[in-house]
Amino acid sequence: MRNNKSLPILCSAVLLACSLCGCGSGGGEDSSKASTVPQIKEETGLYDADDSSAADKNVTDEEVTDSETTDGSTISPAVWRATGKNGATVTFVGSMHYLYESDYPLPDIIEDAFSDCKVLAVEADITQGDSVELQAEILAGMYYDEPGDELRNHISEESYQALEEYFKAYGADLDDYSNMKPWAVYNVSGTMPTEESGLSSDHGLDSHFLEKAWAQGKEVYEVESVEFQIHMMIDIRDEVYDIIFKDMKNSTKEEQIQTLVDMHDAWARGDIDTVNELSDTTADADNEDLALVEEFNNIMVYDRNKTMTKAAEELIDGDKDTVFIVGSAHYLGDKGILALLEKDGYTVERVNY
Repeated sequence: MRNNKSLPILCSAVLLACSLCGCGSGGGEDSSKASTVPQIKEETGLYDADDSSAADKNVTDEEVTDSETTDGSTISPAVWRATGKNGATVTFVGSMHYLYESDYPLPDIIEDAFSDCKVLAVEADITQGDSVELQAEILAGMYYDEPGDELRNHISEESYQALEEYFKAYGADLDDYSNMKPWAVYNVSGTMPTEESGLSSDHGLDSHFLEKAWAQGKEVYEVESVEFQIHMMIDIRDEVYDIIFKDMKNSTKEEQIQTLVDMHDAWARGDIDTVNELSDTTADADNEDLALVEEFNNIMVYDRNKTMTKAAEELIDGDKDTVFIVGSAHYLGDKGILALLEKDGYTVERVNY
């Protein structure tokens, strides 16, 4: 499908997913199901989008005074602002859900906006995703119930072999996960390059601000929810995951890790053109696979962009200053949040450092 750009890595790198850490390590159905119940975590944060210039050409730049510039921060992620009819300011921050400790302190522009806001809007409140009921539901949905049923019965042999080689490259054995469903294996595979890249959800932008929001008594606004995102992934057809697994053979472990690092670096310097380019999973897709790739993108990105835009408009039209944090590439392209807001008559300004 493409050279040097792997669909599974890009997909897992750009959307909220659950890291199924500690699962399937024992081999066999009983031992896997008896393993530690997975904790909900977020994957690194950017996704496929169309040409970012379509969204940016109507976004004006807002010059920032010296007093607003960062003291001590070495990064400058993309930030936008909109002010509503009631005077509420919404500060849009492109997020990565996995970051380095060295990415902190954040720029004053971002931290000051949070200090001044009443509401923190996020894709999902991952601090509230560890209920026993939800964990049990996830665990039950990860495995095949029928005796003898397994992953290779639901994907092609080509995809299974590619998946085996992928796991082997990271020192893992696919046999230990053979009774997991494709969506669960997909999430496990996505954590592997992330962990080796040194990026961590402990330092993710969402985690950072959610902890502060709860500590300071700010309102937390969930644009989606953990439950929504889990069910979204469960409901994706096996044929779609089959294409993702098959594409694993198109890049090496080193290239997969480097892609994540390059995404992080582009995010850190606010380079949305590069973010958009690295996130594009359709440009080189074969015709026979394109429909399935587009189905994946519609579910994971474009349909969600519409929901996120509606939430953004509700907050802009409200009366509370808000910091709005979702994966960076959700903002980009002619199907992204910025373009959809502009289409609906809202003025959004890019904040320059």
